Amino acid sequence: MPAKALSIGLTIAAIATVAFLAGRRSGEGDVAQRLAAMEANQRALQDAFLNDSADSRRQLASRLGYRVVPAAPQRADGVSDPSRAPAPVEARQKAQDAYDDLQRAFAAEPVDAAWGGTVRQNVQDLLQGVVKEGAPAPRAVQVDCRSRTCEISLGLAENGNPDMLMEPLLSEIAGDLPNATMVQLPSADGRGTVLHVFASKPRP
Repeated sequence: MPAKALSIGLTIAAIATVAFLAGRRSGEGDVAQRLAAMEANQRALQDAFLNDSADSRRQLASRLGYRVVPAAPQRADGVSDPSRAPAPVEARQKAQDAYDDLQRAFAAEPVDAAWGGTVRQNVQDLLQGVVKEGAPAPRAVQVDCRSRTCEISLGLAENGNPDMLMEPLLSEIAGDLPNATMVQLPSADGRGTVLHVFASKPRP
């Protein structure tokens, strides 16, 4: 999947010209570094899929700052321990509690209509792009952005693999929203799940 470049939009003649060129070179250097980082993440994502390496996917998620709640209990050797896994009702309640906390914080965030509208459209465009590249299409999509955080809600089919959609999507939106927390809940109709992603830009 080709990495997508995200466009970022500063008098005494000689001095003003030098200052402008210096500022432009500095901005171009920042953009080049950002694109290089995105390309590196994309290569890591492709390698993880080609090698079917769960470790590679976990390392990439860690590097990008993503986490999923609630996490499955693990033994000391890092292997999931089914005997310590919470009962389905308990796990569902923990996920619901985590979602409620994230939703309250999101609702309390001020609204920046200009930023929110621009990033919401960008997320929707990137989602369409990863689906065109072969990721499974969600049954339903809702994107809401405020001043630094977007809530991305994706309805997934019962037999769908969320990793096949979320890994490329999170890699694509990392330029705008590098920090993300995900909570998966049952859908209202019981025929699948809804993956809620709270993704935010870095704090200043």
